[in-house]
Amino acid sequence: MKSQVVILLSVLSAVLARCPADWDHYNDKCFFLSRDNETFAGALKLCEVIGAQYGRVASLATVDDAGTQSHLEGLVTKTSSLEYYIGATDIVHEGTWVWVSNGQTATYTNWGPFQPNNRGGAENCAGITYDLPNGFVGHWTDKPCTKELPYICEMPGYRKYFAKTDIRGNLAYCFENKLCEVIGAQYGRVASLATVDDAGTQSHLEGLVTKTSSLEYYIGATDIVHEGTWVWVSNGQTATYTNWGPFQPNNRGGAENCAGITYDQPNGFVGHWTDKPCTKELPYICEMPPSDKCNASGEKTCALARCPADWDHYNDRCFFLSRDNETFADALSLCEVIGKQYGRVATLATVDDAGTQKHLANLVSHTSSLGFYIGANDLVHEGTWVWVSSGHAITYNNWGPTQPNNRDGAEHCAVITYAPQDGFVYHWTDEPCTNQLTYICEMPFDNVNAPVVG
Repeated sequence: MKSQVVILLSVLSAVLARCPADWDHYNDKCFFLSRDNETFAGALKLCEVIGAQYGRVASLATVDDAGTQSHLEGLVTKTSSLEYYIGATDIVHEGTWVWVSNGQTATYTNWGPFQPNNRGGAENCAGITYDLPNGFVGHWTDKPCTKELPYICEMPGYRKYFAKTDIRGNLAYCFENKLCEVIGAQYGRVASLATVDDAGTQSHLEGLVTKTSSLEYYIGATDIVHEGTWVWVSNGQTATYTNWGPFQPNNRGGAENCAGITYDQPNGFVGHWTDKPCTKELPYICEMPPSDKCNASGEKTCALARCPADWDHYNDRCFFLSRDNETFADALSLCEVIGKQYGRVATLATVDDAGTQKHLANLVSHTSSLGFYIGANDLVHEGTWVWVSSGHAITYNNWGPTQPNNRDGAEHCAVITYAPQDGFVYHWTDEPCTNQLTYICEMPFDNVNAPVVG
């Protein structure tokens, strides 16, 4: 039986947009090399901000093949910078490098000699490096995520659209007017054009398509690499199940290398596949993994997901204690990045009752760190402490003696602190938000975060 996927049908055509000025085009992506230096988290946030200016989802660059690596090397050598952040990090699991753009494990790598070495136990972010004396000629090195470096952003060359969602049976189907990669990135998941690898999926998609006014939809099969060998873009596997229409595929004009579901009854196409020019502007069907397994009855409820490895479960939340030190803002950004790897919304921890405080104090007591950022701050109104997760004012607190004291008028972020000599035994203290400290992330135990309609 086909594994669960979220299916997305566009009702507008995918329109390829040119890369903006100062961006470089390679394959289906646009790349941007910064002129400013940022921490890894700051760079990621700025990539997102820059992408939003163009109505697209941008991230730190994913370098997942030798061609992309070679292309970026060529760009970097035209600059005066010797190091650039890319989007790989092992901040969640030491030694497991994943891409922040999609949460996937890095299968292609270009590490330099003796890299990654996690020097000092504090190098969890990757960069392209030119350091000829040490043998780094565009190779990757691991770096402290707090190091300020130039960075490379990427974004897809497609316009932004809208969405609606439904759930049917044990499959969740989303109808979206976006390009697949853009949609998937918004949910922290990997999306692609739909893989139709059995009759059941074919039949169901036919049913969906007939409810629209469009007569053609792209799916994810292509023979663009080897003529006549149709493979799925989602996994590179050869299409074993097909539903070609009469005299299809015919590669008319030697230029039809992409497949679509077609309704053209006079010509015998009733949901059959036809091959089409890949440059033809059509609606399209995307798929991505669902946030969790929905029940077979089709009710709008989903089973709870367990907390991932290295996360701790308490009540309805999962908590993660970092190994790296970050500023408050960078810690918040990295919590968001980590959450996206699991398709959930993560943030700095909200400690809103004594039970949560006691639980986190116990977790912290098993570490060597003396202070962990949580999600409370009074950055907007001095003395009004709110949670970054909700914007709500704190009602429960565990301030230590004489805290918060806003020393020198510069302490606006809350920390769980262990300093028994000062009377702080996992009490809260206010600290400068620019201090680099370990931090606690939280995300929902149930990772269903897409809206549903009946």
